[in-house]
Amino acid sequence: MSVYDPKVQLDFAELLTKRSKRITMVYTIMAAIVGAGAGVAVSYIRVGEPRNGWILLWTVILAFFGFVMGKERAFNLRLKAQELLCQKQIAENTTPKETASAAAAK
Repeated sequence: MSVYDPKVQLDFAELLTKRSKRITMVYTIMAAIVGAGAGVAVSYIRVGEPRNGWILLWTVILAFFGFVMGKERAFNLRLKAQELLCQKQIAENTTPKETASAAAAK
């Protein structure tokens, strides 16, 4: 049988916070790469050869959307981390002192 371990929640909250710091950059870069590919495809379709204007336009547009999506995802991860920390604090505040000290001794 598993025993409640508050360290698991703390570790997972720290992991989510670290991810939230990187995720905006990752989404932006991935969307920019897709945008560059879309720019090449569109310029081949419209002009018949790759044009820097089309590539740059699609890269910037999709990078912006990737940035916005990444910010939203990062916020959701930070919110989840805060919920975990709140749950941990509630558990600490509602656990009787003698039970908490006995669990810490193990």
